[in-house]
Amino acid sequence: ALRAAAEGAAEGTGFGGGVLPREDFAELAVQTAIRCARTADEGAPPLRVVRVAPASGGRQQLTERPRVSYDSVIAGPKFRKAQGVVRSADWSAVLAPFGVVRESDPADWRRLVSVSGGAARW
Repeated sequence: ALRAAAEGAAEGTGFGGGVLPREDFAELAVQTAIRCARTADEGAPPLRVVRVAPASGGRQQLTERPRVSYDSVIAGPKFRKAQGVVRSADWSAVLAPFGVVRESDPADWRRLVSVSGGAARW
């Protein structure tokens, strides 16, 4: 379960102030669901509570990477360059305190691999 204590952030008060866009919250929820332990066998707690607030100041740890989509994969270098870059969090690092058990395969962005080294079965 993912619960957000973001009432103050929604009003622009509390935590760091500002408003957390719902798209960013949705991405956090999805990344937490696919990367963190889901069952007791994987080490998941009975309840996972994540406090969410917009980052402020120097706490933003975004990395730039090329935009990856079906079109950019099959297209040539000019098209990929025109697509630009995306600024995104390193989700394995951000979610590390919550017990990441799956992370992106460096060789294939479409695939998750088990942190223990084997291919994920999900």
